[in-house]
Amino acid sequence: MDDLSRPEVPLSRRQVLAAVGGIAGMGGAGYVGARRAAKEGTINARFVAGNDLNDSGTVVGTTDILTVIGHIDSPLTRRIHPDYRQAFPDEPPMTVSASLHQRLQNDFDDVDYALSHSCPEAECSTPQVSRKDFNSGRMGEEIRLLYHSQSRAVVIP
Repeated sequence: MDDLSRPEVPLSRRQVLAAVGGIAGMGGAGYVGARRAAKEGTINARFVAGNDLNDSGTVVGTTDILTVIGHIDSPLTRRIHPDYRQAFPDEPPMTVSASLHQRLQNDFDDVDYALSHSCPEAECSTPQVSRKDFNSGRMGEEIRLLYHSQSRAVVIP
């Protein structure tokens, strides 16, 4: 009997629930593993930069768009590129709107968003993150970053 003529064997409700539960359990285990592997620390700087690339994809020029640096015991230092000053709010949090993101993508070959965090229990760096993660990260906030490489990470809630 070939595969096409094999009679269908219905799955019982119990088999379907067991399969769905197993998949959900694997997802939950992955999330727990990600939380354990993530580096926890306090956000102490936020950066947005536009990059110009050559034909081979190498960065040949970087323009600092936004730099926010601060520590618990000192006021925030904010630097905004003059061409983009009007696009940012006057008061924190400094976020990048969808329209500003589109403008930056039109002005540069590549746009980087980065969060710097100090980790008392681990060695941390200043990885690139998504615009969503950048916008949700607040200065002085405790954050968990799961590093994909030395230069890229995602926020783990």
